[in-house]
Amino acid sequence: MPVTPPYIVIAATFFYALIFTIGVVGNSLVCFVVSRNKDMKNSTNFFLVNLSIADMAVIVICMPSSMADIYSKEVWYFGYVMCKIVPFLENTVAAGSVFTILAISLERWYAIRWPLKAQYTCTRMRTLKAIAVIWVAASSLCVPFALVTDYSDTEYADGSTVKTCVTSFQRNWERGYFIFVWCLCLPFPLAALIVLYSMISRTLMSDGAVVGTKNDPCSEFNHRARRQVVLMLFAVVICFFLCLLPFRVVSLWLVYASPADIKAIGLETYLNIMCFVRVMFFLNSSINPIVYNVMSTKFRKAFAFVLRSSLRCRRAPPRSGARTWQFNSSCGGNNSSMRSTVMRYPTAQTFTNHHYAYSAKLNLFRNEIIAWEVMQQSGQATL
Repeated sequence: MPVTPPYIVIAATFFYALIFTIGVVGNSLVCFVVSRNKDMKNSTNFFLVNLSIADMAVIVICMPSSMADIYSKEVWYFGYVMCKIVPFLENTVAAGSVFTILAISLERWYAIRWPLKAQYTCTRMRTLKAIAVIWVAASSLCVPFALVTDYSDTEYADGSTVKTCVTSFQRNWERGYFIFVWCLCLPFPLAALIVLYSMISRTLMSDGAVVGTKNDPCSEFNHRARRQVVLMLFAVVICFFLCLLPFRVVSLWLVYASPADIKAIGLETYLNIMCFVRVMFFLNSSINPIVYNVMSTKFRKAFAFVLRSSLRCRRAPPRSGARTWQFNSSCGGNNSSMRSTVMRYPTAQTFTNHHYAYSAKLNLFRNEIIAWEVMQQSGQATL
């Protein structure tokens, strides 16, 4: 049975643990701040939440089995069902992420090109329908991955027999299908995104020239906000393709390489390549929240608010004349604007103060009525 070098095991464990922690916390924060902040519930952020949910699925379901492969020396201990589910889910989420990024970019281009139409065209309901279509299309596209994955006994050079889970494309239709999915998830969407962001950049540059001649602070602020969103999405696209490019290239090489070609590079080199490819693949599922925090002011403020609130989730000091409890949104409050809600319970002294103030105002009003009647009887009242 082959032995994995210790430095590969240590490096993979460190990066997997780091990616798992950042991915789970970061993607959870994205879903939380969008769901609790009313100002952030728009079509673009709904797509970003969809992307975060997909990344969470990859991290929680696919990463443990990949980590186990390193320690188990490519022996599969998760059974037949997981052998079929994991490759299907990995490729489904990868395809769904590509389609989601395409949908976000199309929505941004439409909103920048026709901002008035976008207000009643890019609605929440249409966004949810688009998300449903994305996942139906991605899952339907990746069903054959479960069919070509083989769960069987494999004999090593030392004569030992173990259970392995291998996704292989040997027949012509299988290789043709793989090339189709490969093109649909890498070169075609990359070319489409280059065209889309070229048009978006040209529109923003022309709008910026118009805004510069108006000297309107409101128009300048809106233009700056739109440009910031586009730059953030462009960074997400770049990170997405940089992280997935090694995975796609190595997958293509493994499909067409012969066993002799793989053996020629050596076991240690092969394990290093596979470890790097897997780390980059999972890094894609944890890097997006970092990009949002760096490039989006709104996300950065929302993240900071949640972190501050979680550190001081405690009872607020009482005010004079009232017993007050402060509930932050992270402590179970139901305030969508991310502001703390204060509930006041008046004391007996508060009721007494209010009673005296009301009685004084009522007596003053009565005196004014009596004076008005006296003046009216004497003929001195005027309107």
